[in-house]
Amino acid sequence: MRARYIAQRFPKIADTHEALTRTDAVLSMAQQLIEEGRKSLAIELITLSLQEDATQRDLWRFLIEDAFLQADGALFKELTDGYAKQFERDEARPVIQAMAHDLSPALVSTQSKLEPIELPNWSNIQVGNRDTELQQKLHAALEVAAASLQAR
Repeated sequence: MRARYIAQRFPKIADTHEALTRTDAVLSMAQQLIEEGRKSLAIELITLSLQEDATQRDLWRFLIEDAFLQADGALFKELTDGYAKQFERDEARPVIQAMAHDLSPALVSTQSKLEPIELPNWSNIQVGNRDTELQQKLHAALEVAAASLQAR
């Protein structure tokens, strides 16, 4: 049932387990969905991928930073708690603590002094040699072309 749902929502995915456990491929598909203005579908894809394989660190980080940027404290807390359980000792912990402090100082213990940290840009997916600006221009041109075809 789950595989059929995923195949319906994401027609480009052939082998559900194989596709959802390849972090780079998931991030590439998510980037394409975001560029098409379908961010909620990209978030769903990443979430499904983590359900398939919770060890995909970059997917966790994407969702954590996105929750931070959306100022969704409850989701941020849920994600960071899950991340901490999955990756007990992680180099991203200071960054996550700084994000939590900025989002809500009550989320972080006041015992340690936090230095300002630049956002890591985990939610800005960089895929290979992809020219994001050119990709956006292409999508805009395709939308104009589709609109003119519909007007006929």
